[in-house]
Amino acid sequence: MKQKTLIFALLGGFVVLSLSSYESGPLANGAGNRTGSAGSSGNCSSGGCHASNTTVTVPTITITEGSSSTPATSYTAGKTYTVHIGGTCSASGMSRFGFQLSTVLASNTSTQAGTLTATGASTAVRTTGSLQIVEHTASIAGTGSGSSWTYATTAQWVAPHFGSGDVKFYLTLNAVNNNGSESGDKPNNAVFTFSESTVGIANTSFEQEVKVYPNPTTGTINVYEENATNGTWDINVYNLYGSKVYSQQVNVTNGTLSANINGGNWAPGIYQLQLAKDGMQNCIPVIKQ
Repeated sequence: MKQKTLIFALLGGFVVLSLSSYESGPLANGAGNRTGSAGSSGNCSSGGCHASNTTVTVPTITITEGSSSTPATSYTAGKTYTVHIGGTCSASGMSRFGFQLSTVLASNTSTQAGTLTATGASTAVRTTGSLQIVEHTASIAGTGSGSSWTYATTAQWVAPHFGSGDVKFYLTLNAVNNNGSESGDKPNNAVFTFSESTVGIANTSFEQEVKVYPNPTTGTINVYEENATNGTWDINVYNLYGSKVYSQQVNVTNGTLSANINGGNWAPGIYQLQLAKDGMQNCIPVIKQ
């Protein structure tokens, strides 16, 4: 058999194809998005790919933040997370795998949610339409023997802007036996929903004290707050794709926070300005004209 890859479907989707036809990635070789999200052409079981889905392959996704090994249960806008992509297969000889992954809004699975970056070996981010797809660029070795195999790789994900709501990860994973043929491959799909966190969002009184002006703006933005807690405050601005476009720290010593932001080179659109300190944050929409 050809060596093949596993395909996972998460929020956006993961796809893995056979080594012969799609060893360097399904999207790269014309098979498109096989993750199961909107706009996809099916999963590994559809025409031009592998076999039907099978329960002997179990795709998994775990999301962690920073150096923590504890799985996150929700996301905070603009934060960076590690997506641990993996799975198991209980079929004999399935020593390698492939995959495709996408992340989309639960409210509209054709809309990209956040930003993906490839971090695992033999993986890459590729684009189809408005979606990013992470997929293998070569078959990836699993660990195990006989009929007990485990697969693992990673990607980086920057969460989308505040108010995006639930995000779905679409993953397709294909366990392959590395025999040079599509016969015997064991693909399966999974969808993982990741909710937006409401923990740490500032209370109403905090929100009312912050002034951001002019808004809409053509360039300069002023941020002002009276009765601010002394110490270091973080100011971050994110675009609608969750990418950080501006960051600065302000040291408050007299109870008044005052900062100027130059957004003159930003593209017209809606941005989220995040003001944060000691686990408390406030996100304020800003319109750039």
